[in-house]
Amino acid sequence: MPNSDSSQSVPFAWRLRDSIAAATLLLATAAVVLWQNAHVAVLWDLSYVLDTATRIAQGQLPYRDFPLAHAPLTFLIQAALIRLTGRVFFHHALYAAIAGGLGSVLGWRIVLGVLRGRFAAQPASANQPGHPTLGASLFLRLGWSSKELDPDSSIWWLSLVLSAPLAVLGIYCVFPFPSYDCDAILAVLLGVFLLARLDRPNWLGRIEAGGILPGVAAGAALCLPLFFKQNIGLPFLLTVVALVVLLLLIRPSNRSTVPHPLRRFYREMGGKPTHYSRAGSTVVRRLHPTASAAPSTRTLFSILSGAAATLGLAALALQFTVGLGNYWHWTIGFAAQRRMPALAAMAGVYQNPFLYWSLPVVVAGLLPLRGPLARQRWAQTLPTHIAAFSLLAAPFIYTLATLLIYDDADERGDSLLALWPLLLVLAAALVLARLVALFRGGRPSLNALLPIAALAAIHGALMSQQLWGSTYALWPLFLYLLAELLPSLTPDTSEPPNSPLPRWFIPALAFVASLTLLVCGGFYTASEERLNYADLPDGPAATSTLPALAGLSTPGPYLSDLDELVNFTQMAIPSADTVLLLPGEDPFYFATGRTPRFPVLLFDPATDPYTSQQLVDEARKRQVHWLVVKRTLQIKQDPTPDGAATLRLFQREYFPVARLHGYDVYHYAGMHPGAGIHGADMHGGGAIPMGMHP
Repeated sequence: MPNSDSSQSVPFAWRLRDSIAAATLLLATAAVVLWQNAHVAVLWDLSYVLDTATRIAQGQLPYRDFPLAHAPLTFLIQAALIRLTGRVFFHHALYAAIAGGLGSVLGWRIVLGVLRGRFAAQPASANQPGHPTLGASLFLRLGWSSKELDPDSSIWWLSLVLSAPLAVLGIYCVFPFPSYDCDAILAVLLGVFLLARLDRPNWLGRIEAGGILPGVAAGAALCLPLFFKQNIGLPFLLTVVALVVLLLLIRPSNRSTVPHPLRRFYREMGGKPTHYSRAGSTVVRRLHPTASAAPSTRTLFSILSGAAATLGLAALALQFTVGLGNYWHWTIGFAAQRRMPALAAMAGVYQNPFLYWSLPVVVAGLLPLRGPLARQRWAQTLPTHIAAFSLLAAPFIYTLATLLIYDDADERGDSLLALWPLLLVLAAALVLARLVALFRGGRPSLNALLPIAALAAIHGALMSQQLWGSTYALWPLFLYLLAELLPSLTPDTSEPPNSPLPRWFIPALAFVASLTLLVCGGFYTASEERLNYADLPDGPAATSTLPALAGLSTPGPYLSDLDELVNFTQMAIPSADTVLLLPGEDPFYFATGRTPRFPVLLFDPATDPYTSQQLVDEARKRQVHWLVVKRTLQIKQDPTPDGAATLRLFQREYFPVARLHGYDVYHYAGMHPGAGIHGADMHGGGAIPMGMHP
């Protein structure tokens, strides 16, 4: 029996088990990210982030000194690492590992909060005193008596099991290099976490955690994703702001302080609604502190104030550094022009054969659990529950079985990713039902509506490269939506003759889903299926001899070729000369420390604003002395716009001077090449004069 002091303790306080679980999840995720970086690298994506960060670290400003189609925060973070620790790739890999681990921990805590809130808030039947609230029923049926009720322990383990796949599907596990998509999802997770804490009432149903400062902090966090990746952050921000405004407009004027399900549960535990004994209040606090409730008007306004203040400060900072007009032009106008997908491409996400059979199967499994059929006597029998469980688990079991059905990593990966449309449809149906209930007089809850913001962020991310290309960092949000769906499976026991599910139902379904994601996700990550747009030949990973690229490894000749190019430029090309690399696949400026003097470093349609003729004219205008053309690309399909036509135009003004193993080196015809290009210096660097290479 707790004493008077312990009875006033904060519910669900951080314990030793939380520290152990968080450390384990963080270290496991970080280990996977570091393991990935130890044997694979995609130079195309890596060069864009690291070379851009290098020029920022050297004092150049994006949007003003050079075009940048992406939001700045990822590049600023990597530039800060360069300024603080020097140009060493391993530092950036370590950043990805730590950020990935933090994302997994945040994802777990969000799942834990969802399960605590949803299971604790389910109503009981007033006509069936034998059935306590669903939260109490779930745990009493797991073996606790009312005297030793510890629902948090069961929910805690359930959340940990559900979050285990994040060790192999964390935000940086599949794509292990510094990335704006991964950073944006980490910021989204932070925003969801902070917002969820504002909607957490105490044992009397009053919001105690939702003061002004937490609300302002949550509002500020809403803006962070926007400055990592526009198509993720903008839908997330606008959706949350719309939800907050909606809650302000429909706030109840007169609500009971103690929510109705809580009063009923207290009565079932032996107390009276108007009498709160020490023992009874302790149980209530342990059961109900995350149940959904309406945040205060002050809290809602503080969220909007925090978001508005952050956006205002960001706008001022941009205006006085790079110009707000420049920022808008490159990150909104230019980016939308180059990357905005067609509606048909977005609809293609749901044109999936897996969805066509899995959705009806899941709906069939839901019918005996929710709705009119759930009141039938046959729907409450064990055979019916087993059949419903089998139908609900079928999509996950099939995905797991594809590991035995298919040998091809591409087929296995597609089967895993096919779970996404099914989850998105079910989550959309869930939030639609919650909105309908809200407009019919239900209790306003920010937590209950937050999945709408997650859906907005997910669909924003899918605008880039749809299912195959854009889901690699989204798995924490997958588990968040899955955690929201699981409690919705439980029948409404407030409508007799409904009865609770068997005690094994939800934990077993969560275990099947978690096992599927853990095993299939592990194969998906290890197969590097998401990175198959780059040439990753079989064989041991090669490393670089350059100090700046310490820790960088990938199979193939690409790093040794880059080493040769760097050694050649150090011996043959004066540091003051301007060098232009086509198509810019390698982190050349990060490796050498040279100052980029051309506006564009990576010639991709999403980043390159020039036509072929404009590119050559700009090179002449900026007195580009040297042109380096990479012959052997790691990326399988060169995305350079009109690459062959561009090279022909350059060859009219640049003459070849050296042929390396992976590169051709040209010099501008209007400038005399430096002395270092001739004789022993050139051959000592491993270069062969053009025309002599076999």
